[in-house]
Amino acid sequence: MSIYDFENYKDFVNQEIRNRPRMGRGEFMKLSKALRVHTTMITHVFRGHHHLSPEQGLAVADYLGLNSMETEYFMTLVQVARAGNARTREFYHGKVRELKDRSLALSRRLDFKNKLSESDQALFYSSWIFSAVRLLTAIPGMNAPHIIAEKLGVTLHQINATLEFLASRGLVEKKGQQFIYRELSTYVARDSLLASRHNINWRTKCLERIEQVSPSEMAYTNPIVIAEKDFERVTELIVNFIANFRKIADPSPSEVLCCLNIDWLKMIP
Repeated sequence: MSIYDFENYKDFVNQEIRNRPRMGRGEFMKLSKALRVHTTMITHVFRGHHHLSPEQGLAVADYLGLNSMETEYFMTLVQVARAGNARTREFYHGKVRELKDRSLALSRRLDFKNKLSESDQALFYSSWIFSAVRLLTAIPGMNAPHIIAEKLGVTLHQINATLEFLASRGLVEKKGQQFIYRELSTYVARDSLLASRHNINWRTKCLERIEQVSPSEMAYTNPIVIAEKDFERVTELIVNFIANFRKIADPSPSEVLCCLNIDWLKMIP
């Protein structure tokens, strides 16, 4: 179910809350803190006859991590509910229909390609978050935006914006409120600046937790001096290792997000 399946903002919020862990227990308390109001007020709105103000409606949209178009739709639903007469209510109902039509037209225009455009590649490789979010959607139970946000420690708004981009480019598929990984390549040549950016992004991310390496993990650093011919031999060993690594990793069930970094460099070329 998407927000465009709802014509009552309270029904949408209540459903979103129920989709959260533990059926949303404790979410109204978090929402009240986000809006800086007492939980009683939240109960009166979503369990009673009170309505959100426009300012509160925008804060709720931010809390739920809605994108700009979803926020516009949500705020229009708030205006429908707050309308003081039939003429005003019908006016905003018309806006609701327009936004629904626009959403449907947008979804039909999306052109899923097997290869990202240069501009899309530039965005995808600008941050580790794009590949991390996409990979997490391959893990069962990790398909909901709020779960991904919690696991990665970033805002729900950022996760929703990332998933919106990934879905629009066919890298994930949206099914109701879930996002499913799609088997499409994002490969760039090793001599591309984007490949360098990708390497830097993930190495930087790994460095953030290098001091918390568990016994089952490995962080290996060994600066040495070596013969030129042996440098080439080690390079060949690493290439063979990567080939064998892919034979294991590619068919392996998606259960945990990992990152393999291998640096074998001549520090003075």
